[in-house]
Amino acid sequence: MKLLRKPFSRVPWKSAFEGLGVHKFLSALKNHILEAQEQAIPLCNRSSKRGGRPAWLNRELLVQLRSKKRLYDFWKQGQALQDDYRAVVRICRQKT
Repeated sequence: MKLLRKPFSRVPWKSAFEGLGVHKFLSALKNHILEAQEQAIPLCNRSSKRGGRPAWLNRELLVQLRSKKRLYDFWKQGQALQDDYRAVVRICRQKT
């Protein structure tokens, strides 16, 4: 959280957004947020179309998150129990 606060504290907010319309204001704010995100969240380099993923998102966790999504879909269709889904949610939270 501190890594995200540091870039925002350096922006002169009044002068940066003064005289901008709503659309320009939102696009400028979005650019500031994306720059702060790039600085704060390390990514693994990949040579694919999608780009990198966060460094904490390893293969094991990615597989676990996919199974969580699949179990959620089954639960909503009535093919799985809510307790099973909650157990998988707890496991995913612990791993992240």
